[in-house]
Amino acid sequence: MSNGTTDIEEKIDLYLQKKLPETERKSFELKLSQDVSLREKLKEQQALHRLLLEAGLKDLKQQMQYDLVERPARMKKIGWVAGLLALAILVLIWVLKKPSTPTSLQPSTTPELSQGTSNEKILPSLPNTESAGLKKIEKEEPSHTEEASHIASEETLNSNLASKENANITEEKNNSSLLANVLERTNATLEKTQEKTNTALANRDCGTFKPVYEKSVQPAHKQQADGKINLKSKMPGLEFSLSQGSQTSATVFENLTAGEYTLIVQNTKGCTAEEQIIVPVTHCPAESPKTFSVSQEQEYVLSLDAELDAKVQVVDRSQHTVLETTPSHQFLWNGRDSQQQMVAPGLYTLYIRYSNGEQCLVRVTVFE
Repeated sequence: MSNGTTDIEEKIDLYLQKKLPETERKSFELKLSQDVSLREKLKEQQALHRLLLEAGLKDLKQQMQYDLVERPARMKKIGWVAGLLALAILVLIWVLKKPSTPTSLQPSTTPELSQGTSNEKILPSLPNTESAGLKKIEKEEPSHTEEASHIASEETLNSNLASKENANITEEKNNSSLLANVLERTNATLEKTQEKTNTALANRDCGTFKPVYEKSVQPAHKQQADGKINLKSKMPGLEFSLSQGSQTSATVFENLTAGEYTLIVQNTKGCTAEEQIIVPVTHCPAESPKTFSVSQEQEYVLSLDAELDAKVQVVDRSQHTVLETTPSHQFLWNGRDSQQQMVAPGLYTLYIRYSNGEQCLVRVTVFE
């Protein structure tokens, strides 16, 4: 039992996704129109699909909110923190490498004054302070050069960090634009799905719609577009259309060739019903002479369908048969009855009966 239920649910999913083959789809729709429980399962699957679609769109909107607002601010903050940390490291390295200043002087090797030497002999032995100062300056010069190098490295690092941050911002903008396009297309798809769902719900409420109207069909002659369908509504608000035409409120469809047509009837609520209507082909004469003069020794000529056997009966006003014949493809009449007597002037009716059962009627006026 569970396997059968699973197969039905899978077939419903394929039907909703429009993945069923044409033959299986028609068979499924026929079964759907007959099985109430199957229609209920279809409604449940449609509702589940809508919930899943709405949940997916909600997650997508939340992700876009994070990508458009929170993520760029967070990346910008991380960039500033990384820059400050790099600057602090460079300053610490420079401080550690800077040489320390001497805290005391070394003892002098100058001879004591008690030896009785003069000041002139003592001065040459004093340390050369000018030379020491020059050496100190020479030792300090490399530290200034190193500081300049560190500053240049710091500026380069900051420039690289700024370029990387700008690249990240550009990438985020591109991603945001892409996500916005995806969301726009998704919303459009959702609107179409909602429209189809509304139509399906409306059709579900139209299960009892049975339009009331009258129709009459006028046949069409072979290879001619002179057929006609006449409709008369018995309910207010009905609109009619044919499968080969557009929706219209007209009740007469003319210039139709022989064939099968689908009549679509719709009310003001959007409920529809269909009916197959056949416009038959007629073998009756499309045109026939209306008058005939016997005094001028004319012949009445009426073309018939050569593909069928025909029988022609001429009847006067009193419904008396004056002539009956079986012509092949033309009916020729010289104005005489079956006794070869000239008929009296007046209105005569020609009844044409074909071998397929079709009957035609032609009226002609005979005068002198």
